[in-house]
Amino acid sequence: TKDLFPGVVLPKADYSLMVGKLTHHLNQNHCQAHPYFIDKIIQFYECHLVRHSVMLVGFPFSGKTTALNTLQKALTDLANEGSVHAGCVVHQARLNPKSIPAKDLYGCFDEISHEWTDGIVAVLFREFARNQTEERKWLVFDGPVDAVWIENMNTVMDENKKLCLNSGEIIAMSANMRTIIEPMDVEVASPATISRNGMVYFEPHLMGFQHIVERVFQGSMPAQLDDNDRTVLQSMINFILPPMIKFVHDSCKVVSPTQEQNLAQSFMVLLTTHIAALVNDSRYHKDTVDPKNFASALDCYVIFSAIWGVGAACDTASRPLFGQQLRRVLGGQADGAKPPKKISPPLPDRGSVFDYCVDLKTAGWITWMDTVDPQVIPNSAQVESVVVQTVDKVRYAYILKHCVEHKIKLLFCGPTGTGKTVYMQESLFNLNKETHMQILIGFSAQTKCAQTQDLVDAKLERRRKGVYGPPLGRQCVVMIDDLNMPVKERYGAQPPI
Repeated sequence: TKDLFPGVVLPKADYSLMVGKLTHHLNQNHCQAHPYFIDKIIQFYECHLVRHSVMLVGFPFSGKTTALNTLQKALTDLANEGSVHAGCVVHQARLNPKSIPAKDLYGCFDEISHEWTDGIVAVLFREFARNQTEERKWLVFDGPVDAVWIENMNTVMDENKKLCLNSGEIIAMSANMRTIIEPMDVEVASPATISRNGMVYFEPHLMGFQHIVERVFQGSMPAQLDDNDRTVLQSMINFILPPMIKFVHDSCKVVSPTQEQNLAQSFMVLLTTHIAALVNDSRYHKDTVDPKNFASALDCYVIFSAIWGVGAACDTASRPLFGQQLRRVLGGQADGAKPPKKISPPLPDRGSVFDYCVDLKTAGWITWMDTVDPQVIPNSAQVESVVVQTVDKVRYAYILKHCVEHKIKLLFCGPTGTGKTVYMQESLFNLNKETHMQILIGFSAQTKCAQTQDLVDAKLERRRKGVYGPPLGRQCVVMIDDLNMPVKERYGAQPPI
């Protein structure tokens, strides 16, 4: 501005009311009102005032969806209170454009009767276009951008502001309507698409992962922990988590691509669920337990969660390196990592760190094989049906059972023939039939997204219009075998996933 108009000073916009509402809603959801995140929300708000089509680009955990939802609540609140124009009330419709075929997205002619059937975008777009109120309407596409579907939106994103369907129908956008796209990247988008959109770029590394830890302490940590326990726990997490995440990213090879925030979230989910089980254990009731035993159990679970929340992402060759680094950190021998207190009981020096789990009887460590009875194979057993009880089987069965009990999503990665399917099927079939039901899906190269939906829907009951679920009183566990098998489209998307 100074180059084009020397001497002209732009007045700074006053967003104090909006920032107050954004902070309020973020705190309600136990999220952190990080200055960078607030700036990004305001950038999107300013961009969407002047552009009718906006892209929020950024990796997972960058907060794109949270930013949109928080701004929607803040604007709606301000409009209802009368602080801003009443037209600032926001209505949002969200869909993933790659989860359905392109013909179902916009609509198609029936091959036999040649009747036109509207697609999802056509129905939502028409509904918003007919709504002539001054309220804001956001049509959000939360998924990858590629030419299979985005090129049909070019007439919407340019100055025409019209959706042109194959049936010949043309639907014009209403004045307060916006199309918002949330991709991870725009690598395969054409210049025509890029030039038609306002861009707001979210970068997760600028926020780090500490906000994930803070969020858990505000919302998910069991209420039975007192302030002293929380302080000690937080100091242990800050001591162990950052150096181990940095080591995994810098020095280890991971089985599947991960982000710092992803590892931090896995760590915190494992830790909070184990602590919830600990405080509900009769042996560790706060009124009767020895404080030293309780503190020892907390320390063990922090280390255990670091091993299986962070270290489990490493491949077999990197796991010994991870174990050596963890022992160095716990011993105070790593650069810049000093223990906040004496860690008791210490992690055993023998074998791999992955060979041990927490023993609540002694508030210490025990090998996985000591947690189970010796296997007895009956003489009548068929050879092909016998699953030998190994360390891998015992520890993966424990992790699987824990994740199912606490509704944690789990991804088993590994090469063919390592027993992933056998471990999972055995654990799922051992679940109580009265409280759980299983849906087993096997993906192949020819699996389509409609088939995946049909396989899930066929096992569920219809609760009410648009809502399906397992029989009342039961939980549904979905197991997908060969998740990576569906053939990739031209631009790399796999719609069944």
